[in-house]
Amino acid sequence: YLGLSLCSFTAQKMSKEDVIEVDDDDGEIMDDIQVKEYIELVDKLGTSAIKLNVNSLSTIAEDYADSKRGADAIYQCLRKPLVDAAVSPARKIPILMAIDSILKNCKGEYIPRIEQDAKLWMPLLYGMLAPGTARNTLERVWKIWRDVGIFSESSWKEMGSCFLTNSGLAKFQADPV
Repeated sequence: YLGLSLCSFTAQKMSKEDVIEVDDDDGEIMDDIQVKEYIELVDKLGTSAIKLNVNSLSTIAEDYADSKRGADAIYQCLRKPLVDAAVSPARKIPILMAIDSILKNCKGEYIPRIEQDAKLWMPLLYGMLAPGTARNTLERVWKIWRDVGIFSESSWKEMGSCFLTNSGLAKFQADPV
């Protein structure tokens, strides 16, 4: 399990359900210190998606785009606060913007990983965000992903089930992450 092998402090914060199995590869992996530093940068995003901060996260992520384990470590640093109900909804849009930047600029192993997982967290995130600007931003990012062709049409529709029907959140709650 990635969380257990990469970083003991990450593993302590993550339950077994939060840790996602990944295939071994020969690519770069992050050591404990690098994971901790990346988490600190994610935390520094705060409540505004300042382009410089988002670009810094994306630039670091680019080094791991060809490594399944490295890309997953980066993604887990972003995913964890994105789906954590204890994290303020105001912090979630900047994290989403970092994920969006990584998808569009780094590509690589991030695309299949996020394509598989966003189907689970997007309806949850939709439910955490207040109606209005934040949800509109989430929907705008989701639509951009279709426009730039990052994901297959079927995966894209499944990710955005919360925008297409009222059953998106109910589906997630029936099959939690």
